[in-house]
Amino acid sequence: MEKIASSKISPEDIETRKKQIYIAKKTQRLLGNFITFPAFFKHHLQLIHQGSAFSLHPLYAQYFFKKKLIIQLPVQRIEHAMHDWVQCNAQHLHTSDYFLSNQDLLSISHTVENILAYRHAKELLAADWNYQSTKAYQYFSTALSKGKPIKKQHVLLDSTTAIDAYFERFQQLYLSIQNHGLLSNAQISQRSTQQPDREIGIALDRRGNIIKLQGGQHRFALAKLLNISHIPVEIRMVHTDLLQQICQIHKKSPIQAILWMAHQLASADALFEYNNLIS
Repeated sequence: MEKIASSKISPEDIETRKKQIYIAKKTQRLLGNFITFPAFFKHHLQLIHQGSAFSLHPLYAQYFFKKKLIIQLPVQRIEHAMHDWVQCNAQHLHTSDYFLSNQDLLSISHTVENILAYRHAKELLAADWNYQSTKAYQYFSTALSKGKPIKKQHVLLDSTTAIDAYFERFQQLYLSIQNHGLLSNAQISQRSTQQPDREIGIALDRRGNIIKLQGGQHRFALAKLLNISHIPVEIRMVHTDLLQQICQIHKKSPIQAILWMAHQLASADALFEYNNLIS
C-alpha cells in the first residue's frame, strides 16, 4: 500500500467513490440500525481477517453509534494526518471511506505541519492577515493566471474576488475560533440555522496513535496554531489489531470495545498513551 497524489486520481476513481457514498447513504438505515448492524459489523471484521486492507463505510457506523463516537480531544494530541488517497492491490481508495483497517496507518500519514491549510494559516498569522502579501495568496493567483483555478471548500477560486473572499472567510473562521474555541456541530446548530460541516474525523492505529482524517483542514489548522485546549472530533476509523486487543484484555465485544475506547480517549489527559487503551 502506498499514498498517491490527487493528480493521479482519475475521473473514474471519483465516480466510483461517489457511487460508494451514494449506496452507503441509501442503505445506512437498513444496515446501520441496532438490529442489523452487529451482524453487518461482524461480517466486515471477517473481511479484514480474510485479507481486506479496508472495510465498512463509516456512514454505517455513524448511523449506529450516533454521537457516541464524538469526543473532546486535546488538539496537541493530534500530530499526524492521513493522506486522502492510497493505492492498495491496484485500487485507488479514499481513506475517509472506511471504518476498519489492518494497515500501517502511520506509513500513509504525514505530520500535521505538512497540511496545506496549516502552512497557509501559519503564514497568514505571521503576516497579521495581510493575505495579499502572502505566498498562499500568490499560490492561488498563479493557478488562476495559468487557467487552472483551484477549488477550496467546494468553491472554485476562478477570480480575484473569489480568492479574496476565500481568505476573508478564513479570517472570520480564525476570529470565531479565537473568541469561542472550536465549536461542535451541536453548538453551531444552536447558534445558527446554517448546516454545519461534519466533525473532524480521526483514526486510531494499532498502537492507539491518533491520526487526523481528511476534512476540516482549516478548522483544525487554526485550532492547532491557536493552541485551543480541546476540539470536538469523531472516531471514524479503527485499526482491527487495536480493537482485538481491547476485546481480549477487557472481555468486550467489538462494539463494546469501540464505545469503551471512545470513553477512554475522552477521559484521558494530554499524556494519553497506548497503555491507556490496553491496560
